Amino acid sequence: MKKIVCRRDYHKYGTSSLDTFVIEVRNGIYTNSTTFSTPPFPDTDYETVQEKYNNAASDYAQYGLTKKIAFIDAKNEMIQTLDTLATYVDTLADGNVSTIALSGFVPTSDTVHPSAPLGKIDSFEISLTKTSGEVSVVIPPFSNQTGVSYICVCVENKPLVNSSIINGQLFVSEDDGSVSIDCNRSRQKMFTGLTPGTKYYFYAFAINATSVAPLSNPQSIYVS
Repeated sequence: MKKIVCRRDYHKYGTSSLDTFVIEVRNGIYTNSTTFSTPPFPDTDYETVQEKYNNAASDYAQYGLTKKIAFIDAKNEMIQTLDTLATYVDTLADGNVSTIALSGFVPTSDTVHPSAPLGKIDSFEISLTKTSGEVSVVIPPFSNQTGVSYICVCVENKPLVNSSIINGQLFVSEDDGSVSIDCNRSRQKMFTGLTPGTKYYFYAFAINATSVAPLSNPQSIYVS
């Protein structure tokens, strides 16, 4: 029988899912010093790589292709860091499922089954706030799902023309104009600094460790 080890599925995670997983592993290993007493590097080094990845992901979401190479480099460094920790946990756990699970990694146990794929978000709430140029968005939660990150897209003047979601990352065409993306895990979003008198289109989708939901149909609102 094959020895149980840490799954390496995070190699395929999209931005938000990887961000969530990075936090889970950090909390698992560096807050359980009794079990994980000699990690291969200190928490401060892990935090540095994590911040570099988060900043690169944020820049890529905001500035697009001009920041893609920096984002890929930071993501690869983050994954290599996780690989090093996974090897450490595998050596320490020696097939013990509980130790692997405590670390934040997922064991390669037959008892671990992926949850059902995330479906398309049918509807969500958009509303104006009392502040000029500000729109609030509330996305309904997925039931019976864990580790879900909710993403909201704001497009000025017209709906998206030719968008696609690849590995949890939204890609838009040059014809889509001004696009803002909120990748925060929260279901509640706030878009500020919008132009009064302009119509905006909003989309939502979600990701977790096992799947990526399709992009929702757009909802629109005139900003005051």
